[in-house]
Parts: sequence; C-alpha cells; structure tokens
Amino acid sequence: MTENKDYKTLNKRNMEQEKELHELKQANKALRESEEKYRMLFDHAGFSIVLIDADTGKRLEFNRMAHESRGYTFEEYQDIVPSDIEEKESPNETVRHIKRIINKGEDTFETKHRTKDGEIRDILTSAVAVRINGKHLIQNISHDITERKRAEEALKEREFELEIKTESLEEMNAALKVLLRQREEDRIELEEKVSLNVRELVLPNLDKLKKTKLDERQTAYVEILESNLNDITSPLIRRLSFKYLNLTPKEIQVANLVKQGRTTKEIAELLNLAKKTIDFHRENIRKKLEINNKKANLRSHLLSME
Repeated sequence: MTENKDYKTLNKRNMEQEKELHELKQANKALRESEEKYRMLFDHAGFSIVLIDADTGKRLEFNRMAHESRGYTFEEYQDIVPSDIEEKESPNETVRHIKRIINKGEDTFETKHRTKDGEIRDILTSAVAVRINGKHLIQNISHDITERKRAEEALKEREFELEIKTESLEEMNAALKVLLRQREEDRIELEEKVSLNVRELVLPNLDKLKKTKLDERQTAYVEILESNLNDITSPLIRRLSFKYLNLTPKEIQVANLVKQGRTTKEIAELLNLAKKTIDFHRENIRKKLEINNKKANLRSHLLSME
C-alpha cells in the first residue's frame, strides 16, 4: 500500500512538472513572438529610433531608418557618437545637453545632423532618459523635417515678397491719387480759362455781329456759333459731352442743331447736306442713344440729358 501511495505521489509531481514545463515553453514562445513583433516594428519604423549610453555616447540600439537616413551602413553607424553627426551643437554642448535630459527626464528639440556625404538635414528629436541596471540611457525618436522647414522658409520668403509688393502698390496708388487730383485741378483751371476767354473775348463780338445787317442764313450761322460756344463754356454741357463720345463729329453737329429746335430741312440747309443725309444721321444718333425702338422725341431726349 505504501509503495502504491508513493507511486501516485511521484506521478502527480511529474504531471505538475510537465505542466509547468509546458507553461514555461508557452511563455517563452509568447515572449519570442512579442520580441519578434517589437523588432519588426522597431526595424521598419518610418522614423529614427536610437538608444544611447549617456556616459559614453555609444549607440546601443538603433533601427534601419537611423543609419540609412544619414547614409551609413549598420556597421559604420555603430561606431558613431552624437558629436560625429551633430551640426548645430559643439561636442561640449552635446555633453551638457545629454546631462540636461538626464536631469529633466525628457526633452523635445530641433537640431541639424550631417549625413555621410555632407548634406545638412533638419531634425526634430524627442528624447527620454531611462535607467537600466544602474546605467543612464537615452532613447531618441527623430523625424527628418528638412522638407517641411524648406517649405516654411519658401512660404516666409513669398510672404515677405508679397508684403514688399503690397507696400510698393500702396505707394504707387498714393502717387497716382496725387497725380489724378493734380490733373483734375489742371483740367478745371483750363476749363475756367477757356470759359472766361469765350465769354469776354468772343461772345461780345458775336453779339455785335448779330446787330449788323445779316441775311437770314448768316443770322442762323451766328446763332449756331453762339449756341455752341455757350455749350462749350457750360459746366453742365461739358459733363454731358461724355454722352456723345460714341458719335461722329457730323452726328454731334446734327445733335446740337436738333437740340436747338432746328428742323431736318433747316439742318440740311445749314450744313449743305441732303435731307435724307440728315435723316440718316438722326437715325444713327437714336441708335447710339438707344432710343431707336422707342417713341421718344429726339430733341426732348437730348434736352432731358442736360
């Protein structure tokens, strides 16, 4: 009986040991799978990951992006210390920076790295200090931001250029306003001089001419001349003259005579033209004033424009 009991106890222990061994194997398998997943993610990450010995600066671990992005082979990168590729900081500044990270526990900063072929790249780094087995280690995760920085610089330059152009346009606009104001003042002054000369030098003589013995045709010409001179010297008429910019010189003559109340026959006689020619001009005037399809009186329309 005793032997049978001992056998059962031994068998139970063996089964427990086999179970523990199986669990240990499963744990080791899970650990290996976990390590393989970590290694795969580590090696194929799209950014640089480097584990550095804070005391010596030696790289203990790094992924493919860390050495490939800087143009080094795996073996070459193993022997490189931070000061070998650091462009922004001097070796002493790098040592002091590492000490600050250890004291603070972490840091995020921008720096510049020099690749194997001498190209300078802008780098954004997030550093975390850890302590393993009594040793100070720093894990750096870095992103190459060179293209982003170049785009930012190009944008700043473009904004600066636009700012300069805007200031230049504002200055030109101010100068143009001054010129336009001066031109308007010159125009007004010239119109006033012309108006004064016509009123004081021309119209008085026309008035004297009207009192002489003139035949009917001569009197009509004098009246037309006087009317046109009055139109020229009238500020209101000068403003309305823009309405006639699309009329020919002959059409402007006809329009002025129509406005004075002259009939088609009278206009034809005064201008030595056929009556049908005057009718043609009147029709063109109506078209250009956009009243050709309306029952509007041409003289009334011309007078209303004043």
